Parts: sequence; C-alpha cells; structure tokens
Amino acid sequence: MAKYAYHRIDANQNDIIAAMELAGASVERLGRPVDVAVAIDGQEALAEIKTITGRLRPSQERFWQRWKGGKVVLRSMADGVALVERLKSQARILKAVVGR
Repeated sequence: MAKYAYHRIDANQNDIIAAMELAGASVERLGRPVDVAVAIDGQEALAEIKTITGRLRPSQERFWQRWKGGKVVLRSMADGVALVERLKSQARILKAVVGR
C-alpha cells in the first residue's frame, strides 16, 4: 500500500478553497499527504481540510510530526480566509523587517 493511502474529499473542501482563492491566495490541490498548499505574497502553508468532526488519519499525524513548515487544519471557509490573512500579515512583517 502507498505511504499515504487514498482518501475521500471532504464535502467542505471546494467551498474552503474557493474562499481562499477569493481572498487572493494561490491554492494547489495536493491530495497526499495533505489536501492543499496555500500561498500568498511569498508565504505558504500546507493545509488539511476536514469537516467539523473530521480527524487526521494516522499517516497524516505522522506527517505533521515530521513537517517543519507551516501547517494547519481547516474546517470552514472562515478558517481558510483566516489562514490567508495570517499569511498576508506574515508577509507584511517580513517586508518591514528585511525590506523586501
């Protein structure tokens, strides 16, 4: 079996992706080991989209433990927009600090 087994797409995934794109982010569907990569203004994060009651699979838990980059679980459109706003904020801070 593959390291990250196939999984179904959560019912809220398309709405959350659309909300992040409307907020200005680039969103790339990955599927494995997480659902999407989200980027805006040079900042990025990996995101797993779950329903309100959804849980990470054991393979996803192991991936999160090893991954040293940005990561988040999104459960609603508001979560997706909040992620985009956080990435924008990080970009503004970085620009102020290093001037780029």
